[in-house]
Amino acid sequence: MVQFYFYPDISAVSQLLGDLLCTIAQDEEYSITVYCAASDYSQVRDQRDNRFDKLNIVRIKTTNIGRKSFFSRIIDYTGFYISVFIRLFFGRRWHVVISMSSPPLIAFPVSLALLFRKIPFIYYIEDLFPEIIFDMSYLKHPWLIRKLQALNKVVMRRANSIITIEEDMSRKVITNYPKARDKTVEIPNWSRDVEHLPTSEKKDFTILYSGNMGLAHDFSMLEPLLKELLPVKNLTYKFIGGGTRVEEIKNIFTKSGETRVGFRGYTRRDVHGATLAQADLFIISQKRETVGDLLPSKLYSYLAAGRPMLFLGPSYSEIGRIITDNDFGIVVEHREDILTAKRYIEFLKNDHLRAGLINERIHRYSKFHFGLQKSVEYFRHIIEETLRKAG
Repeated sequence: MVQFYFYPDISAVSQLLGDLLCTIAQDEEYSITVYCAASDYSQVRDQRDNRFDKLNIVRIKTTNIGRKSFFSRIIDYTGFYISVFIRLFFGRRWHVVISMSSPPLIAFPVSLALLFRKIPFIYYIEDLFPEIIFDMSYLKHPWLIRKLQALNKVVMRRANSIITIEEDMSRKVITNYPKARDKTVEIPNWSRDVEHLPTSEKKDFTILYSGNMGLAHDFSMLEPLLKELLPVKNLTYKFIGGGTRVEEIKNIFTKSGETRVGFRGYTRRDVHGATLAQADLFIISQKRETVGDLLPSKLYSYLAAGRPMLFLGPSYSEIGRIITDNDFGIVVEHREDILTAKRYIEFLKNDHLRAGLINERIHRYSKFHFGLQKSVEYFRHIIEETLRKAG
């Protein structure tokens, strides 16, 4: 397995990949090695997790400039690309190699190294590069994106199997890379440490955002929404997590005149479920430009916690469809949706019985459609099928 950030990194993809590999490694038939970066984890608060003892984690030294900017990351990534290529080309002959999609285009040197050795290769896409770089305006030159897509075409053609996490992403992969059509499958993400807990008895109605607050998230409707909700009594907002847009969101609250808000950093994973249980309504967001490029993983935690969602983003996205098709909350895509959102919040505040029934229904939906064990079994099947077809 090749992935830049890994345990004990607290990013969502690192935690999801750790869940997946540790669960697969419980089967003695699997021996799993992870190539990842030797990043500085001195700020990570989570305690040691013994589940990872069954994995052989090879930490590759990089320049370790950090996540300060897009270009500082590229410098870190370059050394990682070279080292991974050398290890795969000259090192041990693996039965199968899985490359994540992060860092950008890491699968290209992986696929080249494996091509000459005829080793089966699975491409596991959590974030679709290079499309996401262009859609989030990191790069604004279409000709450069076309050059990067040409590299990705090699990856898509070389991969024996391609795994995406949702329908929009699969559609975009197949549209941009027709060679991927017959080998692309979807395996949804999951939430491991979140259980459905009943809402606690409290005076205030809590609206909570948990997770990354980054460039892929749309907060353009947040200020008018906050202003509309100012007269609503006994409301409180909690924003938990980090990211490049934390200060911007704080300024939005200041400009709107809303003072009933608290900000704090990421919580430990072992108390994450209890933190989510404090909420009566979750906020989730996504920019329309990134639909098909990524899917905020907080969706799965929110569903597992069994609370309705207020989605700041496009109704046609995966999140928008789940919410509207199942009546799991409200989508605020345009200004005319804000009054409807206010009425929905007042309904949840005033009708505790029906709100509780909605919570139960959301939790049942999560258990039926998403789960670590379901995704692990599907992943094992893909690995076995890839090995069988490769002979």
